[in-house]
Amino acid sequence: MKQNAQTTIQKPREVKAHFKHRSVNTIRGNRATAPNNIASTAFSLKKIPAAQTVTMPNLIGSVVQSNAGLDVGIYSIQANGLTAIKTDYTLNASNGGAALDGKYICCFMDQYMGQVYGAYYRLFDIDDWSLLEQNYQADFNLMAECMTSDGSDIYGCFYKQDLSGYELGKMSLTPVKRTGTICSLDEPYIALACDAKALYGIYGDGRLVEINKSTGEETPLANTGIVSNYLTSAAYDSKTGILYYASCTDTETALYSIDFNNAYAVAKICDLQGEVCGMHLIAPLAEDGAPAAVTDLAVSFTDGSLSGNATFTMPVQTFAGGSLTGDLPYSIRANDEEIAHGQAAPGAAIDVPVQVAEAGMYKFTVLVSNSVGDSPSSNKVNLWVGPDKPYAPATVTIAYQEGTFDISWDAVTTSENNGYFDASRVTYTVVRYNNGVEESVVASHIAATQCTDAVAAPEKLSIYTYKVVAEFEGVTSNETKSNAVVMGSIMPPYTNAFATGDDFLPFTVIDSNDDFNTWGWNESGCAYIGYSWQNDMNDWLVSAPVKLEAGKAYRLAIDARGEANYKDHFEVKMGTQANVDALVTALIDTVELTDATYRTYYAVIAPETTGTYYIGIHCLSKINMGAIYIDNFTIEAPIPDTAPAIVENVKFTAQPDGSAAIDVSLNAPDKNIAGNQLASITSVTVTRDGEMVKQFTNVSPGAPLSFKDEVGKETTVHYTIVASNESGAGIPYDQDAYAGLKLPAPLPTAKSRRVPLLPER
Repeated sequence: MKQNAQTTIQKPREVKAHFKHRSVNTIRGNRATAPNNIASTAFSLKKIPAAQTVTMPNLIGSVVQSNAGLDVGIYSIQANGLTAIKTDYTLNASNGGAALDGKYICCFMDQYMGQVYGAYYRLFDIDDWSLLEQNYQADFNLMAECMTSDGSDIYGCFYKQDLSGYELGKMSLTPVKRTGTICSLDEPYIALACDAKALYGIYGDGRLVEINKSTGEETPLANTGIVSNYLTSAAYDSKTGILYYASCTDTETALYSIDFNNAYAVAKICDLQGEVCGMHLIAPLAEDGAPAAVTDLAVSFTDGSLSGNATFTMPVQTFAGGSLTGDLPYSIRANDEEIAHGQAAPGAAIDVPVQVAEAGMYKFTVLVSNSVGDSPSSNKVNLWVGPDKPYAPATVTIAYQEGTFDISWDAVTTSENNGYFDASRVTYTVVRYNNGVEESVVASHIAATQCTDAVAAPEKLSIYTYKVVAEFEGVTSNETKSNAVVMGSIMPPYTNAFATGDDFLPFTVIDSNDDFNTWGWNESGCAYIGYSWQNDMNDWLVSAPVKLEAGKAYRLAIDARGEANYKDHFEVKMGTQANVDALVTALIDTVELTDATYRTYYAVIAPETTGTYYIGIHCLSKINMGAIYIDNFTIEAPIPDTAPAIVENVKFTAQPDGSAAIDVSLNAPDKNIAGNQLASITSVTVTRDGEMVKQFTNVSPGAPLSFKDEVGKETTVHYTIVASNESGAGIPYDQDAYAGLKLPAPLPTAKSRRVPLLPER
């Protein structure tokens, strides 16, 4: 899938009717051909007759694809198939689903044709499947082939963060994060289940193993004979010793039982007509002899008070329908914290005072207990208690003129939760931010919907924004951010990592071919330009003004990548104005990008005149190519003109015997950046991929230098070579080289420009 310019990583796509391998090409093999190390003597398969009644636990799962037109969503898994609980494309657990503490997570990795576009997760309340949390920029190590929960932790066959392999690990849902790695995995499990003592893993070829939760050590159990090529999941019922497994091949999607009490005998229960991920067994709400739930629960609070009343009726029967006798203890809870308790007879009408500590949204429930156990929670009452939370101001607008920012916003007239609220008593607090950092509280608790802020025009590049929050009786709204105003110039050293959309604002976009397909910001944290199916690319991304001094040199570094299977091109030029006609000084010659690996490209800028300059990244890709991603736009601190110039006559020579070493030779510079003769050089330092591999000391200017670098493996490496004297490090030389005899296809390398020496003065 190709992305258009200025688009962000897309939300998950809803795809139906075609089952899919959950495959990241760099780490994925064919499930059906995985090695089989377990004898199949324990395997037996039987189909349960249609007339036979199968007692099933309360199983649910996420249907992510269907060959029968089922919508993506959460389904009940019964002996006769699937029944929808809630359908929505957001309930897609293709890369792992599991439940813990009343929450259910759906993980999804957006990938197409070997390219991974992003990772997402959504967290739902398992009671009503309301969305609790979502993240469209999730870490890849939260994505999994399969997950399971033992009630205390979630376990998963997770991807490594760099997508280079798999690892068995743990995660939590409050907050959502990986909490540990148990071991690396040579081969992924396609389904996991567990009980209190162990994990149970199934491989694609049908092998069933028991897994130590602490070490990941496997104990072979059986070969089930069930081969799965596509997405699957499993759940284990420790009460019956039955493991339920949803398999999926090109010819069958089915629910199987694997009986741990009967030599792991396998029985097919039913057809499923879909890929089921994130299977979860919901335990019974209560023991049969425990009390049933209370009825008629109601909770009321008046005019923002934190004190109120709860009313309900005590149960008269057990969970299984038997009679209750004697007084029973009850507990009233707000967000699972007890706020009142007492005892009452079965069927009694209860009216008791309750109180909460602070304003907020509360889930009120009641539990009743006896010697057998707790009742199910009553039907919950969700209620905002206390002064309600105001909505955030709808719009915040700023404008700068004559040394003053004018800030205005819309009045807040409503609250978020239909609770107690009086719009006439809302106040506002305004905060100024400079380059994303809080700088000053401009106004505090004011009733007006506008204010001014005197700010002197800055010399250094500054991105000003303001945030406004509304407050009602101590309860604060979410903040609303204003538009941004960019002022000032880049004064090296400077780095822009494009971490937020604001970081993109200092750059000017020039769509020279007027096709509206041009540079933009991407949510993955980079500048980005997509392909065009109509035109060759001719688009510029031009920096904010840069203040540079004559007599000094500055190293420019830019990280760039393309897409696999495409050839994309860019160049970098400089000029004294931010327009195409002025951008004529070449800094980085045309670079060809052929894969999705970021590489750093360098240039050295040595201006002859002190002034303001602009640096433009020019996309030159042909029609219908890939995308270009730019990150970490860096201009390093200036190098004084008395520091050494760049090293000369650099050569990287492979070994005749093909060993993974490189002969490096060069000449130390004999002049400084200003073009004057060097008196001495304190050192010449060589780094490989950021690590120093050689340092020559007390070097004579112009002296030949050489050494052999034992790289140790065949690979492309990056060298930086720099000479230093009493004025500091001089102009770096940057170049890629290959260790080994057999050279790969040409790689786009970081090009070093031989910068002319400044004229003698």
